Amino acid sequence: MKVSTNYYSPPPSLYSNTAFGMIHLSSSDDEMDKDDRHPLGDSTTLLFREPHIQTAVVKLLKKDKPTTIKVLGCSDGSEAWSYAILMSKAFQDKSLVKVEAVDKKESLIELAKTGYLLCSDVEKKHATDKKDIGLEGKNWGKYFKQTEEPSEFQTLVRRYPELADLSTGQNGEVSPGSGIEWYKINQERLPDVKFIAGDLRDHLESDAEQTVYVMANSVCYIGEYEGTDKIIGVFEKIQNENYNKKLPTYIALGPVEIWWIDNHEPCVWKYIERLGFEHIPQHELMQAGVKNNESMDEVKRKIFRLKPSAMPKKANFRCQPSLACPPYVVQALLKGEL
Repeated sequence: MKVSTNYYSPPPSLYSNTAFGMIHLSSSDDEMDKDDRHPLGDSTTLLFREPHIQTAVVKLLKKDKPTTIKVLGCSDGSEAWSYAILMSKAFQDKSLVKVEAVDKKESLIELAKTGYLLCSDVEKKHATDKKDIGLEGKNWGKYFKQTEEPSEFQTLVRRYPELADLSTGQNGEVSPGSGIEWYKINQERLPDVKFIAGDLRDHLESDAEQTVYVMANSVCYIGEYEGTDKIIGVFEKIQNENYNKKLPTYIALGPVEIWWIDNHEPCVWKYIERLGFEHIPQHELMQAGVKNNESMDEVKRKIFRLKPSAMPKKANFRCQPSLACPPYVVQALLKGEL
């Protein structure tokens, strides 16, 4: 597990979470005392973080249509590479697929562009144990080649010193060789993956015949630091971008988004519905090949689609702000304890 995504100004320190242990990347220590950092600054990413959600999204898509996956808050690229791998296995013609990944942290985008990433043994096991992903055994090596620390990373560290802790740890206690290794992505097997530095709200347009917006623990930053109405604004932009096309449009929410809305502003759900987004019925998910198991309720909860009948409108958000997420709850959520 690795790094946070920042969608507010000024951003807190960058974080890494490798081998399920937090490593603080101290780019902003002079600006913000550790005790003052907001818990959402500890949000993390990893390869195939939620495979039941990611595989369900891919199963819903028509495999003969031009498709764009937009990863909104891509961090070091782990989520984007995860979707690229799943799409390459599902689509015979990978030229039909584009993965566009956005993050406001330029250093992470530049790292993602290199095609290298750090992966822990725990993270690798998490991915290879899931049969739906298809990376067990020798299949892992088809997409990931273990390597020494790349010279491209060393060059980036000179430009972005905060990246140094990705490989050394805050106090040098975690480093490649202790369960965390560098891997080179085999991009020849994958569809086109594009990494963009910027605000996710400026990169919502799509010319594909079906589009998926992946909000994996990124949009909650907007709500926490700019106001809940700004979360609604993201949904409004997606709706306005796609309503007149009458083409399949999906949104996949991350666990922090779900928890944050439920416990911070639950009235957000009704405004999302007012904009024309709906949950996909279980029978349709099963027809698409999603297994009816213990994760079905979570799949139904986290994946939305835009109704073909949706019309342009404003949500006219009226909720009163409520208390911020308790830090201990957010930490427990990110560690998988809730």
